[in-house]
Amino acid sequence: MKDVDGAVKTAKNKATEVCEKLNVSHTVSNNFVEIVKAIDKFNEVHRELIDVEDTMKCVFGVYDNTTKIFHNDIYISMN
Repeated sequence: MKDVDGAVKTAKNKATEVCEKLNVSHTVSNNFVEIVKAIDKFNEVHRELIDVEDTMKCVFGVYDNTTKIFHNDIYISMN
């Protein structure tokens, strides 16, 4: 998480620096910062979705294994 925070801070600083070099208004600089914030928020949500996906894989993996064991037990008991 520190890497992400550091990257966002660096990106914000670079955005401001670029705007100053291009001699554009502070509003444009703020827009760059807002874009960086939006990207950061997207990355945060994306990480949460990956966590949910991993959890679902675990849940369904357990479910699949339980189902296979259950079916195998029935198959063995029928023979």
